[in-house]
Amino acid sequence: MKQRGFTLLEALIALAVFSVIMSILYLSLSSSINAMDKAEVSARTLQEGRSALDNLRRELESAFYSPDRDQTIFRFMEKDLFGRAAAELEFTSFSYFTRGLFVIAYKAQEIKGRLTLLKKIYPTGSSPENHQWETLIEDLHSFSFQVYNDGELVKTWDSSLTRSVPVEVRIAIGLITPSDSAQQRPYILMDTVRIRINRVLQE
Repeated sequence: MKQRGFTLLEALIALAVFSVIMSILYLSLSSSINAMDKAEVSARTLQEGRSALDNLRRELESAFYSPDRDQTIFRFMEKDLFGRAAAELEFTSFSYFTRGLFVIAYKAQEIKGRLTLLKKIYPTGSSPENHQWETLIEDLHSFSFQVYNDGELVKTWDSSLTRSVPVEVRIAIGLITPSDSAQQRPYILMDTVRIRINRVLQE
């Protein structure tokens, strides 16, 4: 019995079905790759946020201010940038990676339309203009500080006025990840830091 081959219509139908199946597989693979890319970016952003928070906590724990030493400072203020907290912090601290007293500064600043967390560190007595700001986190949502002063929660502090440092500082870093960028719902990292070195040295 002679075998019959595919007709042109059958071949076109098979090709159409094959194209549909390949399109579905491609969309599924593309979605998986996009999801993996977003997860990788989110993980990297969270790692940067946790690293910045850990370093800031250690630096604040070692913060030192003395009214008798002009080069020591502890001040911060919180600004509002398009409805987002954008704090600036500057204090002297004993470095945990080398000997000596350093000025450490953090600030949230808009750069090219994105809120960015910056850091600068330099030895006391050195000019801050001679040292560059380092970028820690891009696409920052918010950066804020709060302290309790006489039972009241405040968002500003200046050691030249208070002649002291706060006992505790509450830090909040808001991060924008790809999964929440459309809704602008940040992932908040928070910590409460007790300033230890200053209290020990003054006792």
